[in-house]
Amino acid sequence: MAVLYRSARPMPKGLLFMFGLATAVFMLLGFVVFGVNRTLAVTCTGNDIIKCGFSTPSDFINRVEENNNGVNSTPDLQAIYAHYGLSSAEYDSFAAHAVPGEAMRDGQIIVNGQVVGTGGMSIGRWQSYQGANPFSVTINGITYYGNVNSQAFAAGVTEIPVYVLFNASGTFQFAVMPSCGNPEFPSVPVQTSASCQVLNKTPVAGKANTFTFTAAAAKTGNATITKYVYNFGDGSPTVTETGGATPVTHTYASTGTFTASVTVFASVPGNANLQLPAVSMCTKQIVITPPPAPQVVTAVCQQLVATPIDDSTRTAFTFTATAQFSSGVTFTSADFTFGDGSQQSGVQPNSDGTTATTTHTYATSGTFTASAVLHFTSPSGQPVTAPTCTAVATPVVPAAAPPTPPPTVPAVTTVTTLPSTGAGDTIGIFFGAVTAGTIGYRMFIRRKLVRR
Repeated sequence: MAVLYRSARPMPKGLLFMFGLATAVFMLLGFVVFGVNRTLAVTCTGNDIIKCGFSTPSDFINRVEENNNGVNSTPDLQAIYAHYGLSSAEYDSFAAHAVPGEAMRDGQIIVNGQVVGTGGMSIGRWQSYQGANPFSVTINGITYYGNVNSQAFAAGVTEIPVYVLFNASGTFQFAVMPSCGNPEFPSVPVQTSASCQVLNKTPVAGKANTFTFTAAAAKTGNATITKYVYNFGDGSPTVTETGGATPVTHTYASTGTFTASVTVFASVPGNANLQLPAVSMCTKQIVITPPPAPQVVTAVCQQLVATPIDDSTRTAFTFTATAQFSSGVTFTSADFTFGDGSQQSGVQPNSDGTTATTTHTYATSGTFTASAVLHFTSPSGQPVTAPTCTAVATPVVPAAAPPTPPPTVPAVTTVTTLPSTGAGDTIGIFFGAVTAGTIGYRMFIRRKLVRR
């Protein structure tokens, strides 16, 4: 670490005084520099893993690749850092992606305000620099010493700068102090991760080849889901939403099999734009088939026949309309007009389901064109009206007879009819009448003479 607690071996008092004075000056200068720019604070002691530390992540990797610690002739840098999580395969990643943070006295390791580990500790080369109850670790036969931050930090030091490398999910992988090259590591790293869980698709009712998409992602630790990018697999532009619950609607314009996917982006320590690939659980197969051939709907009035009900009079007719229609079509009703201004609507089909019949009586003779309009229902429930069919009716109404004059009544003659009494009675009656006439005549003459 950056602070010397005790000497590794006894020194003469004068030399010890001079060394202590020099150490105090160096410490004071170190704290001044640390206060101005913490990344430039250096210790330059035998406790350093890299004598006087390094300036940048790239500078650190250069020193590690050279395997020159600047403290002694033992090339131990690569072994030490590999022991604490930085293998040669991560050198380029550290140089490009390591981010600055702080190792705190209380053991927290903080990057951009997020705690990425707790129980922080470090190692150095000298046991005397590690405070009370240090631990030791042997790497490639060489023993190094370390302690928790609260013991290893000098009095009054609350934080020391570190560079931190995270793994792909944003979990702590490796950290090192630029002031001395000593590795810093937590006893409990904050496990950070993010993953795409599911892509949902739902057909949109009433809209062909149209779906709504939603997605869900999981996160732990310091991950923050930032956006969902939908790719529909048909070459159309992607759609971005900040929340997975927001429905995204897409219509496929062509037939075929498409793979719809969602890529989730998360912000994690060390990577503010982590891309979570669209793995199998976050893809959906979309199969768009050609639409079925349109069904041909046939619905026509095949014929209308006008038949006289009574051949002798030919005034009343039966009209029969015959329908012809394809499977799935229903004949529902017929409207008739008779050519003389009369009509009848809503005539229901006969029991055979293909004909409709009505009757009509004409008041006058003539030639009349009757018509029928037939109505149907298609398989989809839509109304269908067939073209009009016609028939000619020729009623013959008999001419009205002239009025009959009333009969002439003859004059009434009163005839006295005598009862029949036989031949003898008739002769008697005749002589009686002559006698009566004679008597009457004589009386008439007498009166006439008397008057004279």
